[in-house]
Amino acid sequence: MFRRGMLPLSLLALLALGTAGCGKKADEAKTGADKGGDAGVSLPTANKPIDTRYVSDDFVGAVVLHPARALESKFVKDVLAEVEKEFGRKKVAGAFAKVKQEVGVDPRKIEQVIVLIDRESGMQAAAMFQGGGGEEPLPAMIVRFNEAVDQQAILSKIGEKFTAPPKGLKVPRSDGPVFPGKKADAVKPDPPEFSRKPSSAKKETPKKADQPKEPTPGGKDSGPPKSIEKAHDGKTYRVFGPAAVCFVDDKTLLTAKEDLLKKMITASDVKSPLTARLKTLGDEHDLVVAMDAAPLTDLLKNFPPDAFGPEITPAVEHAKKIKTIAITAGISGGTLASVVLQMPGEEDAKGFASYIQEKGVTKLHDLYAQMKSDPKAKVPPEAQFLVKLADEIVEGLKAGHVGSDVVVSIPRPAELDKLPSQLGPAIKAAGKAGKTANIRAAKASIKGLEMTAKLYAVDHNANFPSSIQDLLHPKDIATGKPARPYLERVPRDPWGQELHYEWPIKKTPNAQQPAIWSNGPNMKDEGGSGDDISNWMSR
Repeated sequence: MFRRGMLPLSLLALLALGTAGCGKKADEAKTGADKGGDAGVSLPTANKPIDTRYVSDDFVGAVVLHPARALESKFVKDVLAEVEKEFGRKKVAGAFAKVKQEVGVDPRKIEQVIVLIDRESGMQAAAMFQGGGGEEPLPAMIVRFNEAVDQQAILSKIGEKFTAPPKGLKVPRSDGPVFPGKKADAVKPDPPEFSRKPSSAKKETPKKADQPKEPTPGGKDSGPPKSIEKAHDGKTYRVFGPAAVCFVDDKTLLTAKEDLLKKMITASDVKSPLTARLKTLGDEHDLVVAMDAAPLTDLLKNFPPDAFGPEITPAVEHAKKIKTIAITAGISGGTLASVVLQMPGEEDAKGFASYIQEKGVTKLHDLYAQMKSDPKAKVPPEAQFLVKLADEIVEGLKAGHVGSDVVVSIPRPAELDKLPSQLGPAIKAAGKAGKTANIRAAKASIKGLEMTAKLYAVDHNANFPSSIQDLLHPKDIATGKPARPYLERVPRDPWGQELHYEWPIKKTPNAQQPAIWSNGPNMKDEGGSGDDISNWMSR
């Protein structure tokens, strides 16, 4: 949840499924006909407006998710039941436990997550998307829990994410003795670029003024690793490198860059294009995305009139007038998803909606019909349900206007109810592919440890390390003093188990290198037999 302010991929995957399967049934919203607009389209419901406390006027975009609701929904439970059939109940429970271990709290206790984007973070994300590099954006977050949580555990996990040393092997550089059985002139390779410096190299010590202030045990700076405690407007918060974190109460956490966090703490009833749009969108929706369109429209206005060509220019001219953009998604009501574009007035909305319907929706219908009629486009029997699902989505897609809002809506397909059971074969295939990928990754980890052991032998008169501890805490062969480590930690396999190392060995006759093995998919040490993966047996 807190790596650079983002949720872990495992949780996001479950939430993505949840957007198609949870939430309470909402009352029907005002339709276009009710408000003098187009029949057949309606604005998303807003039975319970989204709480915009702590959303300052610095933010231009927001994504609202409901993890606990998603994970308890029938749709996700049905999907997890299919997953259990393939991987077992223990595996699913382990996935939840792993998420809890990573973020410090059970995801089923996270009631709401609001990810907020300010202009600077938006520009950084755009630059990275376009391949321009730059610093990874740090979005702000409001996390609301459905009960009081262990704040210290969560803060410790945040501290680990932002203060952990970079991962990677530390590989020695040497022109020392040869491997057993090799010729002396065969071993003097150029050191790889990732080689470490010789243990005799002097360490550069930063100036005292440049060194960060270490936490003082029991004092103001004690607590989670490498954090500094501060206060603003009566609220205490902690700073972890680029991120600042504050529990404003026992159920609400804020995290952002420090300057933004201070503004969030004091924000209560801010009036901005983003908060105004959020308040018109109901918290009953499984997924809500809202943004102030000003950054987009400002960008479009900088292009010359003929920059996009005759086909696209009309759409760009309409887009330049958009004030806010909103997206809602859910399965409980009659609409699967809606896109709402706020325009300056009803005439602008009517014109843009007509353009989208004619140039977008109608053309999509025609293109889809052509694809289905193509004799080469054959769909296997097991995927026919996807065709029916696509039929309902494409046929029901409609654009219209409600007052000054353009609304593009997708109705809820009836075939969606069958999706969890139909996912069974796909989950089974994914499980098989994942197992194969994990075995390959385990072999690569074993090979990497084997290479490190050989490099140790180069530095230690052709003697392999007697255990992995020799790689973690080596001694200089000349002085006997501690040397720079070859490894930062004991290598693990894709299943999270530590690799096994043995030297000398009795597993194979005339062994020329250490025995290294993984417990394999069943995560049980069978000494290299069974489904264990080793460097001396071919699987």
